[in-house]
Amino acid sequence: MINKTFATLIIPITFLFITVVCNAADEDPSETTKLHKIFNEEWKWELKQNPFMTSYTGDPRYADQLPNRSLNAIELRRKHVHEVRVKLDAINYANLPNNQKLNFDLFKLNNSLDIEGQKFRDKFMPVTQMGGIHSEITRIAKIVPKRTVKNVEDLITRLTKYPELVGQTIVLM
Repeated sequence: MINKTFATLIIPITFLFITVVCNAADEDPSETTKLHKIFNEEWKWELKQNPFMTSYTGDPRYADQLPNRSLNAIELRRKHVHEVRVKLDAINYANLPNNQKLNFDLFKLNNSLDIEGQKFRDKFMPVTQMGGIHSEITRIAKIVPKRTVKNVEDLITRLTKYPELVGQTIVLM
């Protein structure tokens, strides 16, 4: 009985070991490191550019901030998407391990869609029947935690900054 159990375990374990060793041999850690650095930088950038996202993800870093929708900020974000593409193009795709190629492909697809979508200038239609300045603050007020004094203070700070966001929205229309 022990031998049979041992035999049924050793085969999958050996296969797993061989798979890991073979994948590690093909992997270029510098390319994976570059890719993950881009992912980390972009996550931080996105949170800072869209502080409302922090409320949805539970990240408190920008819980007292509102997005900047000024014309200068929109232009900065437009350029940033192209800068990210340059970084992605600098990665040697062939040297990425298979388990990172899908991550790369999906991230690059999103980047391509962002670049392609710029021609539609949707930032200049900030209010629609589906949402906008009139509805997003109520959604945020509902989902932010209100368990601590700091949570409530952050929400109040956001609310006091709201007139500036309304002004930026009016300029965009």
